Amino acid sequence: AHFNPSIPPKFFLTFRGGMNQVAHTTRADLEKSFKGFEKTRSDVWVAIAPFAKDTPAYWAMMNTSYALVPRGHGRWSYRFGESLGACAIPVVMSDGWALPFANIIKWGEAVVRLRQTIAKNATELLEALPTDPAIIRRMREKACAIHSEFFATEQKRAFG
Repeated sequence: AHFNPSIPPKFFLTFRGGMNQVAHTTRADLEKSFKGFEKTRSDVWVAIAPFAKDTPAYWAMMNTSYALVPRGHGRWSYRFGESLGACAIPVVMSDGWALPFANIIKWGEAVVRLRQTIAKNATELLEALPTDPAIIRRMREKACAIHSEFFATEQKRAFG
C-alpha cells in the first residue's frame, strides 16, 4: 500500500517484526522499552511478534510517519524498502549499515538514523524524531520519491 504523504497518517511510529535466537538484541531492547507504551500513546505501535505480511492489519500499521527499521540477523532489513514503499520515514537502527545508492541519494532528507542502543529507551527514541508536520510531510514525500525512482521495480533495485 502506498500512502499519500500529504495526508497525516494514523500512527506516529510503528514496528512489527519477529525475533529469534539469532536476531540482534536491538529487537529485544525495543520490546522491553516499548512494553505498555500503547496505554499512553495510541499513535505508537511497536510489537515484537510474528506477523503475516500483505494483510490489511499489516498495511494499516504502515500508515505511519515513522517506521522502525532495526537490524535483524544482519545489518540489513527488508523493512527499509517496505517503509519507503509506504511513504513512511525509515528509522534505521543498524550501526554500520551503508544505505544503498548512498553516492546518489541524499538519505538525510528521507531517513532518520539512530544508534542501536537507543532501542533501550523508548522516550529518548521518540524525542529524537522530528515532530513538525511540515518536516514530516517533506521527509515522507522524499521517501516516496526515492522509492519511485530507485526501488519500485526489480530493474530499479538492481541498477538504480
